Amino acid sequence: MSQPHVAATAARPRRATQRDFVDSGFAILAESGHRGLTIHRLCRHVGVSTGSFYHHFANWDHYVTVLLAHWEGDQERQMKAAATAESQLRRIEIARDLASMYQHATEAAIRAWSMSNEQVRRAQERVDDVRRRHLVSLLRHSGVDDERAELLASVGLAILVGLQQLQGGADKIPDAMHLYQSLVLAAIPPAG
Repeated sequence: MSQPHVAATAARPRRATQRDFVDSGFAILAESGHRGLTIHRLCRHVGVSTGSFYHHFANWDHYVTVLLAHWEGDQERQMKAAATAESQLRRIEIARDLASMYQHATEAAIRAWSMSNEQVRRAQERVDDVRRRHLVSLLRHSGVDDERAELLASVGLAILVGLQQLQGGADKIPDAMHLYQSLVLAAIPPAG
């Protein structure tokens, strides 16, 4: 009995996207820090050749620019979405929840990287500024005076950044953000 002819088809190689490289970059940063983030490791993680990398990025600096732009854009979108919540209390809760949900290992690696890379430092400063401005605006709209709003925003960022940098500190961020929310709510003058 003859076997039916089965056409051999080679599996098509996976087509990577820029976002695949970005997501893999964030995963590698979380796992190995910025020193572990290399073109070869990135390509291995995505499952493609370096040719695919160079199809999407002119060079390493271009990749870093795209990676940081995605990170910054994500932060901006989250802050804008939080600002549209129906009530001031809900906006405060969303800010608290966002701080708890950040990719803390990735953020700690980016902050460490910013100490040795000017481009990363500038992006880190912009993200810190977006977060600080969001908190200040949130507090001012809640009736907190300018000076106290600036101080409370700085305290909130210090809690987040400090715990991200401590070994095992990221696990404490949700509880710390609940405590910070209590501090914020206590600073809001009563309606009246």
